Amino acid sequence: MDLIISDIEVEKLIYPLAKPYVLSFTVLKEFISIQTKVTLNNGQNRIAEVIPLFGYNSHTASSIIEFIESKKNIITGLKIKSARNYLEKYIYSDAFSVSPLITAIDLFNFQENLYWKDFNNFVIPVSTESISNLNRIINETTYSSQTLKIKLSGDLNKDIIAFKSLSKHSFKNKLRLDANQAYSLDLAVDIFNYINQSPIKSKILYVEQPLLDNDWIGHEYLRDNFPEIEIMLDESIVNAEDVLKAKKIGINYLKLKLFKQGGISELVNLASFANNMGMKVVLGNGVASSLSNMIEVSLYLKYPELFILPLEANGYLKIKK
Repeated sequence: MDLIISDIEVEKLIYPLAKPYVLSFTVLKEFISIQTKVTLNNGQNRIAEVIPLFGYNSHTASSIIEFIESKKNIITGLKIKSARNYLEKYIYSDAFSVSPLITAIDLFNFQENLYWKDFNNFVIPVSTESISNLNRIINETTYSSQTLKIKLSGDLNKDIIAFKSLSKHSFKNKLRLDANQAYSLDLAVDIFNYINQSPIKSKILYVEQPLLDNDWIGHEYLRDNFPEIEIMLDESIVNAEDVLKAKKIGINYLKLKLFKQGGISELVNLASFANNMGMKVVLGNGVASSLSNMIEVSLYLKYPELFILPLEANGYLKIKK
């Protein structure tokens, strides 16, 4: 029997967080999960999600639901391969919106790793917005050998105060700094100049996405003028063309996420492509539920050679139990 899509349902679920999650452009108190259930003519169904993060990109809960509703009547009645082929053309322009549809289809052929919940090698998220909270986490011996993922504020003074505090501590692992596109080029130059002359420099693995996703010229300027400070690109990277652009300007680290890459096979193929060019790939979404993080962790367990540890697929751990 040919496997044909017989029904698609969309639901919006709210997951309150255990504590506010501070990003450079917003503070999240809940995750809004847009979940898509795809049912086949043999009765099987799979559910995938996307959690919009306005500011990270332009997709909202309303625009994602509208997108899915506009496509479900087109692909209902199609064979799953044909439906996927049709949806793939939207990955570059609408990756977040199309990802729950493509991922749900992919899940019919994807086996969850049964031991994914035993995995615990994740970054510890913290923000420069709260120095007291930053110092508290640093001082907790549980985290002394774990990697901190530090969300920068976009405020030069706040971030420098945090850097001064961080430079007083020793860490077994390198720090990951994430700007989430918060800086103009001028501010990024100020931050990089400070890092270049500070003890914090030796503790940093990379600065993630300092500039807007389409600012390739600005990122190239930073790499050319601060070659000893690594940059990792996240929002800028959707497909292989973006990976090639990143490689051309000297970027050595990339972040891949299920929502952003559009589907399971796209994520694996892009990670392999980047690895073959000598680039290092960070995997995982800190704004996701177990529906998505399970896939990301399972992919690491299946293809550990493609990704560097620790993972960032820890969104589900932020959700209130």
